[in-house]
Amino acid sequence: MTPETRTSGRVNPARILVIKLRHHGDMLLITPLIHALKQQYPAASVDVLLYEETRDMLAANTDIRHIYGIDRRWKKQGAGHQLKMEWQLIRTLRQQRYDMVLNLADQWPSAIITKLTGAAIRIGFDFPKRRHPAWRFCHTALASTERHNQLHTVQQNLSILAPLGLDIADAPATMGYSEQ
Repeated sequence: MTPETRTSGRVNPARILVIKLRHHGDMLLITPLIHALKQQYPAASVDVLLYEETRDMLAANTDIRHIYGIDRRWKKQGAGHQLKMEWQLIRTLRQQRYDMVLNLADQWPSAIITKLTGAAIRIGFDFPKRRHPAWRFCHTALASTERHNQLHTVQQNLSILAPLGLDIADAPATMGYSEQ
């Protein structure tokens, strides 16, 4: 599978999961991708998997149906607890029957979760440090990162849509808030 790999035919996913396991600012920078997905697939529900401590950055975003979190404190409660909680999360994600998963992260756990969702379309990035058969096995298509050093993070995130034949150069970043 090459970075230029495209998904076969026109896709019309009903359920989409976006995975981004990073920091608070990174959550704001995925909102253009989420907005672009809702523009392209208005009937689709878009969910996000993130680190629990970054949930507030997206909690009021009306383009998102549901947010799932990985709590990094699970690790502090022992390997058994962490494994149990992660397995419960994976089971929950599988039950959602996602049609498409977009893995924006470069960590192995995100790739494994991507694979274990069972989604028919699983797109990740062709990171040079992840050019390994196991990384490719976890994804059905990889988006090129060749130009990432020339692009803003928002544009990098949007470039994951290239294997779908979508070329969206820009979309607005949005941040919602609740009145609490």
